[in-house]
Amino acid sequence: MITPESYHTEVRNTGVGIANSSAKLGGLIAPLLTGFMLDIKDGFSITLIAMSVMYWGSGFSGLMLKETRGRSLDAE
Repeated sequence: MITPESYHTEVRNTGVGIANSSAKLGGLIAPLLTGFMLDIKDGFSITLIAMSVMYWGSGFSGLMLKETRGRSLDAE
């Protein structure tokens, strides 16, 4: 429930919709991009490094989210 709690009530549905659409678009593009990267010379190591950077970036961006426990969803 992190995504809905991250937005104010007025824009919550728009924010959740954009986040959901971005996730689906990433799910479509990732296999194609990974296959292309694996086909090039030294593709396995390049793919491994690229995916590691993305996973670490996701983890660090998750650490920057605000804590919403005990807070009203309408509060700023």
